[in-house]
Amino acid sequence: MGGLPGFRPRCVINFYGVSHLDTPHRHKIFAGATPEETAENIRLASPSTWLSRAMPPVLVVHGTGDNTIPVEESRDLTRHMDGLGMDYRYVEIPGAPHSFHLEPEQMDLRPLVCGFLARHLGAPAKIPFNQPRG
Repeated sequence: MGGLPGFRPRCVINFYGVSHLDTPHRHKIFAGATPEETAENIRLASPSTWLSRAMPPVLVVHGTGDNTIPVEESRDLTRHMDGLGMDYRYVEIPGAPHSFHLEPEQMDLRPLVCGFLARHLGAPAKIPFNQPRG
């Protein structure tokens, strides 16, 4: 896995994200000098290109009412991750739009997200209140 030297993420959270960029309206953004160069630019920019079984666990959350990034993007992503044998969890929020917080009306996501983070990062440090910082 590429990235910053010495940096190895222990988990990934993806809220309503793009998984592949090969759609006609995105071609202009990644335009190259030739159609082949454009196709390669799109392939290299697409998150799904970089998935591998060696990746850390991934939590994917997407609303079925998303009109900005269709929920099918996350469904495709998780099918791809499943085919690679990756460790992931996928949650669809019925009717949720593109942008939602951790407490959409359909479901309180705080236990899910905090549980995922605790499982893969460990329990958060206990910082006593009313203690001077030093």
